[in-house]
Amino acid sequence: MQSAVIIDDKDEITTALNWLKEEMSSRSKLLAESGYCKTLKEYNAKTSNKLLYIVVMIDEFPDIQQSKEIELLLISLSRKARAVGIHFIIATQRPSAKTITREITSNFTAQIAFKVSKQVDSQIILDNSGAEKLIGKGDMLFSFNSEIERLQGAFVSTDEVRSVVEYIEKQK
Repeated sequence: MQSAVIIDDKDEITTALNWLKEEMSSRSKLLAESGYCKTLKEYNAKTSNKLLYIVVMIDEFPDIQQSKEIELLLISLSRKARAVGIHFIIATQRPSAKTITREITSNFTAQIAFKVSKQVDSQIILDNSGAEKLIGKGDMLFSFNSEIERLQGAFVSTDEVRSVVEYIEKQK
């Protein structure tokens, strides 16, 4: 398993997203050539050349969302990347309609909102109110395909994350 790469330079972020777009295209071709598999899971079940899942985590999304190029790359990737095993987690503590556009939310299948201070913030994240009424401390709303469910999130320490990753690595 490859270790995480942390990128905080906007030019490097653009380069990484362009690489992901190329990787997405390459994987799409591989899936099509292997008897038209629709998902990475199907492809990995049919071939010995297993592909790893890629998870991209973007923290403080508005900080990188100052470029239209980055937004267009993310929208393009979010439409097609899931099927080929490329997944995104985007987080922000400052939701705004300027950065979390309808185009962004409509192309990401799930959203999570923790307690927010204003109803408008909940509407930006979930396209629905409710997150402003949460109690905090991990209380959250999870939206998947327009269905909203109230859940309780748990704090997971860095050591616990490492332990889980090490366990998963040993399963290969």
